[in-house]
Amino acid sequence: MPPISIILPLKHNIEEKFAVLRPGPGYNTTSGYNTLKQAQADGAVVMAYGSFIYQIVSFMMIGLALYSMAHLYMLLSEEPIVKRTKKCTYCRQWINEKASRCINCTSWLDGREDRVQY
Repeated sequence: MPPISIILPLKHNIEEKFAVLRPGPGYNTTSGYNTLKQAQADGAVVMAYGSFIYQIVSFMMIGLALYSMAHLYMLLSEEPIVKRTKKCTYCRQWINEKASRCINCTSWLDGREDRVQY
């Protein structure tokens, strides 16, 4: 979050952004509250939208980091994370795409069972 605070013209940390919905008894009409903790200590009803934005951005950054790690792993390894699958022509269960025999119904997938034997 510090890079976002540098990029955007914010005076405070983004978690400190809030809106006063109903001021408390010690509310100063000229300057308001300086911090979120000060407003909460005075008993004001506040909407802490900065905390919400911080949580959303943190969630997105963690998701992006995990996605990039998985993508890097897929590029560098020979064994993929997600195995490609297909449906067995006989039992219609999902099996590995490279399988030559179904693990569920034990049918051969190369057409041996379709050949007519004389």
